[in-house]
Amino acid sequence: MSLLPLVDPKKCSVAGTWGLENGKLVSDGTGEDTTGGARIEIPYAPPEEYDFRIVFTRLRMTAMGGGGDIVQVLPKAGQQFVWLMGGFDNSVMGFETIKGARVNTNAASVHRPGCIQSGRTYTAVVSVRKDGVKAYLDGAQIAQCRTDYTDVSLEPAWKLRSPELLGLATYGSPTAFERAELLEVTGKGRIVRLAEVAAKVDEPKAPADTARPADPQPPVAPAEAEKEPAAAVALTSLDINTGVAGSTKQAGADGYDISGSGDDIWFAKDGCRFAFLKASGDCDIRVRVVSVQRTFEWAKAGVMVRQSLTTGAANAALVATPGHGCSFQRRIEPGGETTLTEGGATRPGGTWLRLTRSGKAVTAYVGADEEGKKWQRVGSDVLELKDPILVGLCVASHDNNKLCAASFRNLTLTTASGK
Repeated sequence: MSLLPLVDPKKCSVAGTWGLENGKLVSDGTGEDTTGGARIEIPYAPPEEYDFRIVFTRLRMTAMGGGGDIVQVLPKAGQQFVWLMGGFDNSVMGFETIKGARVNTNAASVHRPGCIQSGRTYTAVVSVRKDGVKAYLDGAQIAQCRTDYTDVSLEPAWKLRSPELLGLATYGSPTAFERAELLEVTGKGRIVRLAEVAAKVDEPKAPADTARPADPQPPVAPAEAEKEPAAAVALTSLDINTGVAGSTKQAGADGYDISGSGDDIWFAKDGCRFAFLKASGDCDIRVRVVSVQRTFEWAKAGVMVRQSLTTGAANAALVATPGHGCSFQRRIEPGGETTLTEGGATRPGGTWLRLTRSGKAVTAYVGADEEGKKWQRVGSDVLELKDPILVGLCVASHDNNKLCAASFRNLTLTTASGK
């Protein structure tokens, strides 16, 4: 799942300055003083076993002595520790703290001067398992540590407000994080409302010299709790055969703002931005397309089911366009031609789109009212898609050198598993 749409830099920042720039999460590389790094919480508590993947570019190194750190904060078994890259003047990578030893002295560290180059984009993956942890950089294993996690701890420089959350941090190393993703391996993680974090931070503690429990804090008022968005449908987002990198941002409890380039979703191959999740069996996706930028009259924004992320994959999509209303289109065979059924005009206040998969049949509907309660069938076709499939939202600008901005709201996605 994609984690960056969950992050609100103003609310999730623990130290330093964080912001969103062109869909990337950017840190200034400094904390509140020279002893702490810039830190931000990701409001997600991972499952028992997981992979935490980031794509990042260090923008530069600052003059802070001993800096250069780019950090993934990792919770496990009630503890937190970190995978650190470029520490101690860009000379060390490793886990800390292990058995009380920092990254430059413990057995799980790797000494490699100049290990992270400024201006270069890297992919780091940390695999957390029951019996230990491994770290990879650009596909190559860098370090591993066998542990039951009773011997790991967190340095104050990387401390977050909640010990159950994932996090990112930097020190003397302004960095742009292009992606942050989580793969659940064993168990299920959960999105954590920021109000929960605030409540845990503010819980009063009993004095050290007495066993009397502290008086409980009053519950968060409903009006205050409602300020935080409920858990949205968490989608992974990427570009398929595009000339300009797109972006995907969560908008409230049930919306996404997506920008994508790409020549088109048409003929024998596609170019688009696709935000999706994997599903098996029957599924039903519904959304209101609020706006589609007119980069071209056939720019497209809509819902899609797709066999894979290859450019010529079999798929079916129901899209809204700036100049030609709605269209139900599908490519039955991989690399085959795309056919189209017109679906009527778009609505000024937003166009409701719905795509269902039942067995082999994929059926498209457009909203027949303003609330998305009544539906008009556009068409149906048989697609021999093998489970798991990809289902989600697509945007194509019809110009591979331009981004088309589209806004989606009221997203619901139901699969055979009930999610």
